[in-house]
Amino acid sequence: MAMATEKVIETVKEEKPVMKMCSNCLEIKSVDKFPLTMTGKVGPECRKCAKIRIDGRARPTIIRKSNKPGLLGGLHPKPVKEDIKPITKSKEPKESKALQKMFLFPHEGLEDGKTKTCTQCGIEKPITEFYRKSVATEGRKSECKVCSAKARDRTLLVSAKKRFDDIVLPYSETHPSFTINEITEVWPRSRKTIANYLSNMIKLGLLSKTMEKEGKNGTVIGVYSVVGD
Repeated sequence: MAMATEKVIETVKEEKPVMKMCSNCLEIKSVDKFPLTMTGKVGPECRKCAKIRIDGRARPTIIRKSNKPGLLGGLHPKPVKEDIKPITKSKEPKESKALQKMFLFPHEGLEDGKTKTCTQCGIEKPITEFYRKSVATEGRKSECKVCSAKARDRTLLVSAKKRFDDIVLPYSETHPSFTINEITEVWPRSRKTIANYLSNMIKLGLLSKTMEKEGKNGTVIGVYSVVGD
C-alpha cells in the first residue's frame, strides 16, 4: 500500500504545470500566476500586470469602467472621471414631433373651415369645437365640447347622489350639522375629494352650506347640513 502511494506522489510531481499567456504582457506563465474571477475561472491578466494597472503605472488594452468585481476578482480600479462621458439625451429634431402629431392626428391642418354636426345637440359647429380622438374617422369626437362637459357633469352628479344616500344621509341622523373634518371619520377620502362631492350635493339641492366662526382666532369654516331636516 505504501509503495502505491509513493508512485502516485511521483507521478503528480512529474506532471507539467498548466500554462497560459497573459493578455497584457503576452508572457506565458503558470496558471498560479493569474487571479481567479468571481465565477472561479482564471483571469486573462497575470497578477503582475493586474497590480501595475491598478497602481496606475500602465493601462491594458481594454479598460472596463466599473466598480463592481469582475475579471480581476474585485481588483478593478475606480473609473476616471475624464474617461467617463456624461450620458446626454440626444435632442429630438423638431420635425419628429410634427410627424408624430401628424401620425396621431392625420386630419390636423386639413380641418380649416370644416364643420361637424354634434350627435347630441344636433348643432353644426366648427371642427375645433370637438375634442380630438385619434381613433375616430375624422380625428374628432362625435359630441361637441359643450355636450361632453354636460355629460361629465351628469356623471359627477349621479356619483354625488349615490355618496349622499350611502354616507352623508346616515351620518346626518346623528350629526345634523357637520364639517369636512368631522365627516372624514366615516368617509376615508381626501379633503379635496370630499369637498368636490359636497359641492355637487349642494348643486343637487341636497345640502346647504353656512360659514361659521370657530375658536378663539375666529377661523371661518364651512358647516354643512341636509336640506329639509
